Amino acid sequence: MPDEIVHRKGGPVDRDPETQFAEGGELSAVDAQRLGRLLSQDLERRGKTGQLIIWSASYARAYVYAGEWVADCPAKCGNVELLTIKRDQDRSRAGVAGFRKETFTCSYCKETATSIHWPDNADEIMEVLDRRPVPHTRNWYPEGHITALEFGLDDGQKIEELLAENDEHGIS
Repeated sequence: MPDEIVHRKGGPVDRDPETQFAEGGELSAVDAQRLGRLLSQDLERRGKTGQLIIWSASYARAYVYAGEWVADCPAKCGNVELLTIKRDQDRSRAGVAGFRKETFTCSYCKETATSIHWPDNADEIMEVLDRRPVPHTRNWYPEGHITALEFGLDDGQKIEELLAENDEHGIS
């Protein structure tokens, strides 16, 4: 659901990218990420690696980093905010869920998003990740998440895949 697509240094793409994914022009968060990935790959193939695609969205997308549900600022200011309310001493402690925030407010740029996209199985994801004894190994990114793509991390992992990772490291 991007609100805008801006191309810099090289001009527009020679086809209407939104029509590739949905009738009526509405894109899901996953499809918006896929579109960005496809455009980036297409531009790279054509030798236009200096182009920059900026997505603007009106929602925050939940992911797990170091055992905490977080989201990147939808205004792309570079800030990441915690999405659960917990006591400070409970941060990164396994098994302490806290309360989910209903809106996202960036403490840096003050952007507010009235919608947070949580995975349907968020509780299951955290239950599996909480079994890991070291907080910095408790990570999960939704399919097509830009950070996962940029750094070559797993994205969109199913519960079975997370459990298999736990098994590989002797965690039941």
